[in-house]
Amino acid sequence: MAEIFNKEALEALDDHSEAEEMPRVASPKLRLVLGAMVAMIVVVGYWCVFGTINYKVTAQGVVFPFGEAAPVSVPYDGVVSRVLLTHGTTVSNGTPIMEIRNTLSTTSVQVPRNGVVIQTLPLGTEFKAGQPLAWLLPQDRQMTGREMLCYVTYNDLHKLKIGQQVQATPANLERENWGYAYGKVVGIEYYPTTRQEIISRIKLDPLASFVPDGQPMYEVRVVLEDQDGGLVWSREKSREITVGNGALCNIQIITRKKAVWRVLVGAVDNAIETISGN
Repeated sequence: MAEIFNKEALEALDDHSEAEEMPRVASPKLRLVLGAMVAMIVVVGYWCVFGTINYKVTAQGVVFPFGEAAPVSVPYDGVVSRVLLTHGTTVSNGTPIMEIRNTLSTTSVQVPRNGVVIQTLPLGTEFKAGQPLAWLLPQDRQMTGREMLCYVTYNDLHKLKIGQQVQATPANLERENWGYAYGKVVGIEYYPTTRQEIISRIKLDPLASFVPDGQPMYEVRVVLEDQDGGLVWSREKSREITVGNGALCNIQIITRKKAVWRVLVGAVDNAIETISGN
């Protein structure tokens, strides 16, 4: 009996069929899958060690000058006979904004400085001497399209600091496709304002749909970064996009960055505490 088993064992050792089958198990498809899995593990490991997670505040904003509006007027009575510019138009010193007439003549009204026209009297309106014909927000030419106002809630206000990075995407563009323009927080208003006060100031009704009614909001001032006369974008294909005064934008303010491994360690610690009942 022992000789029979020994014979079978020797035959098994001499049989190379199973050894020939082994390379077939590791087929090219399997090797491809294993290679992909290894690559994914390497990428995930690299992200866990060197990656960061952004903590952010989201808000809606409008490209708009920071300056206080100043009236444009004339020292006599008259009637608006022609309006030359619309709301939100950027103008230079001496640009005509409307024509007026009185009993003596027709006169062109010009702006006294660079800025943005935010309101004008309608065509045919009669006015008195010294009454504002238009309102002008002073703004240097190099800041056109770069100053932005956004509004946050009280809960988000205390997460913000001067100098934090801002990512702004025009409301008519998808962030996933077009990316965002870089900016930074340059001012934070700690006195609350309301939806009605915001609309009254900037004369931009579409912004009303973004600002909650009846809830105090806080103004945050943002300046978008400039490079070679244009904005600095996260995507190369967006570099030709211009953002004019009055443009509505979706805003993300980066309040904090934290390493991924720290977040994971914190999550594990919290899970252990929860399980242990501490």
